[in-house]
Amino acid sequence: MSLKLQPHWPVSLNELMQHPQATGQGVRVGIIDTGIDQATLQQQGYASAIEGSIFEPGKTLPYEGLQSAPHGTAVAGLILLHAPQATLISADVFSSSGYCDVETLIRAIEWCVHEARCHVLNISLGITEDRLFPIQRRWQLQRIIEECYHRDVISVAAAHNDHPHSRSFPAIMGAPLIGVSRGKSDKHAVQLCYSPNERVEFQATASSNLNFLTQTPASSWATAHVSALIAKLLSLKPGLKPFEVKSALYHMASEVTT
Repeated sequence: MSLKLQPHWPVSLNELMQHPQATGQGVRVGIIDTGIDQATLQQQGYASAIEGSIFEPGKTLPYEGLQSAPHGTAVAGLILLHAPQATLISADVFSSSGYCDVETLIRAIEWCVHEARCHVLNISLGITEDRLFPIQRRWQLQRIIEECYHRDVISVAAAHNDHPHSRSFPAIMGAPLIGVSRGKSDKHAVQLCYSPNERVEFQATASSNLNFLTQTPASSWATAHVSALIAKLLSLKPGLKPFEVKSALYHMASEVTT
């Protein structure tokens, strides 16, 4: 099967999913979440290399193959389900406290970009608007998301599960990243829909039969599916710009609404 991303648009989602070379190989995916339990993924049959760090307020600790909670491991499993040869980078921003503040999230993103050299960032979490005060916090978060864009790092962020009734950052920051809300809950197929709503442009499959966590529909799992699609794209066409990736997703979407 021949997949040509340029200049022949569009590319079908089915074509991408079935392409034998679309494995995520050579793509570094940063998972900014609750850490990844390497043993759990190995038990599920995944042998992907995992690197990482643990981010606590004011300090960074080495990653030792453990999670602070299962959420990040569930996200990692979904990404490897579709892109099994991607290299995962675990950025645990909840650590022992179980809480992620804006400053810790920004530090983790900076580390993923500058130290871990990630190509894709999966941010299956959100910061509510009230936690971005004083206003400098919002500017700092906006700045690092824009830096990702200009460094060709593709940021994928989950909208609030109550979207659009609740505004969640960074997902609603719009153009510099790919915001994802939960779509249909199909346990056996990946679905992608372009449906812009409050700056969040995409919907994706919101659940999976991978484990007990991902059976409950949530934007976290939808975001992981999209990150996996991007890893598959980049393994076929390294060096795609963020706007090219967004265009590819737009053309692969099963439904386009305005």
